[in-house]
Amino acid sequence: MVRRKIAYSYIRFSRPEQLKGDSLRRQKELSDRWCERNGYFLDDSLKLTDRGVSAFRGDNASRGKLKAFMDAVEDGRVKKGSVLIVESLDRLSRQAVGTALAQFMDILSKGISIVTLEPEERFDTSSMNDTVKLIVVIVIISRAYEESALKSKRLSEAWSEKREKLAEGIKISGRVPGWIEKQGNNFVFNEHAKTIKKIVKLYLSGHGTSSIARNLNAEKVPTIGRGKQQAKYWRQSSIVKILKSRSLIGEYQPHLGKSNEDQSKRQPIGDPITDYYPPVIKEIDFYKVKKIIEDKRTSVKGRTGINGTISNLFRGIIFDVKTESSMIIVNKGVKSGGKQLVSSRAKSDKSSEYISFSYSAFEEAILKVVAKISAADLLPEGGENQYEELEEAELKLAKIDEKILKLQTQIENAENADEIDILFPVAKRLTKQKQGAEKLIDELKQKLHSSSPTSEDCHNLVELIQNGGEPLDDNRRRFRNVFLNIVKRADVLVLKAGHYRQAFIRLTFENGKKRMILCNTHRSRYISSGGYDGDYPIHKKNTQKYLQSRLIELKARSVEQTVKNLETQLFKAAVGKTGVIAFGNDSISHTDFDD
Repeated sequence: MVRRKIAYSYIRFSRPEQLKGDSLRRQKELSDRWCERNGYFLDDSLKLTDRGVSAFRGDNASRGKLKAFMDAVEDGRVKKGSVLIVESLDRLSRQAVGTALAQFMDILSKGISIVTLEPEERFDTSSMNDTVKLIVVIVIISRAYEESALKSKRLSEAWSEKREKLAEGIKISGRVPGWIEKQGNNFVFNEHAKTIKKIVKLYLSGHGTSSIARNLNAEKVPTIGRGKQQAKYWRQSSIVKILKSRSLIGEYQPHLGKSNEDQSKRQPIGDPITDYYPPVIKEIDFYKVKKIIEDKRTSVKGRTGINGTISNLFRGIIFDVKTESSMIIVNKGVKSGGKQLVSSRAKSDKSSEYISFSYSAFEEAILKVVAKISAADLLPEGGENQYEELEEAELKLAKIDEKILKLQTQIENAENADEIDILFPVAKRLTKQKQGAEKLIDELKQKLHSSSPTSEDCHNLVELIQNGGEPLDDNRRRFRNVFLNIVKRADVLVLKAGHYRQAFIRLTFENGKKRMILCNTHRSRYISSGGYDGDYPIHKKNTQKYLQSRLIELKARSVEQTVKNLETQLFKAAVGKTGVIAFGNDSISHTDFDD
């Protein structure tokens, strides 16, 4: 059986506008005709077309379709003896002669022949030892490199002239952010500026990027863009791009090259120019946004369920005081009480007592407390001033970190030891500044958490969740973010007597304050909950024994009487002779606590 001869056609455009002409069709037709004349089957399954990819920087070989072809050769999908058709050798590479020639020889060494269409020429393994052909190849790739290098040099010189104009205060940017218009030598805000401010405000208040996009689409807020670049709808990706843009605080970063879909990125030239545009938001708000984005990227708290819901609002901060381990959710099914909180150690260690507590009841008790939270619970005396000091310190640290990153890049790119020696004193100074800023931030955080929400934020979010406000998942996600910013940890003691459960919950706020909560359930159904400011020694063994015996005493023969006993025993504290806080006999109802 005669083996079919296979050819692949590789097409590359450095500029997408070349697609508008006849070049693509022409190259495909030339490839088809060559295959017909020479008895080859043209396999287009790999779709080897690079649009807007630079061969001067080698992007097509490092991440483009040419790399995909070479990967296919390596894993055997493209067989030895196959042919790679290109319009000319400069489609493969415009890099320096040494690099381009090595790439050319590598393709041939793997048993792949290269056919150029203009001029029509074939290169195979025998060409590697053909001096005349190699000289022709070197001349072609040398000319291609020199042309691209000259263009790059001229473009760099043009940008040098532009930067001189920038130094003189002349505004040169033809492309400006979508919320800005250029008028003469000045920039002014257009109607989209208020949309930008709204996006930032929503994000800082706890909304996710998807939630913001839905919000803007629901309100039919026009997207930001000009002409054909203006999208019909807001998408999460556009919100993320806006939030990360340093143009928000007036910075302008000159670039070389063009930005194209999934192709070569524009290359920044020099340092960003500050105060170039009018800032649309405060600098401190930009760094707040940046910190939230970074925290979300690294945080493992509050994972979502299979359908995207927030299954555990308090994941990562709930701890069982008996086993001194974290508490996790176990889903026992509807008939067995649904989602239950259990000690992670007790779940895996049979020597520890396994007692579960209804997650829905636990969540309801926490929400009732947060709904009653006050500003005093969140901020210590003088907290407002400390908050401003912390913001300034974090802004200073963020700027130092940016300088250090740039310095690291300069050191990595240094050409000799002398250049590195010059940069080391700068690195030493920045390191010292960073240590000082971090020390100040640690001191301030001991007095006040950096991103404490307001009591109004807490009340509004609880109301939205309790009333089933839409979209519920986004509201739960926002609540989780707020809760994790105001509460450091929740220590829990779970007790049981038959089908009754009591959870003693100690919330420790970021400002050091504590609040106790008691939640009662029967057969995993919420009965009542209450709380008071202060602490209770639920971690002590004698306290745990006392509270267990107290629960047994409260359990009556009938469910109705037991429920009544539990509701009338919510948090009446009295100091015993031993110094252990005991619950007194005077009643305090659930209603009394809520009021």
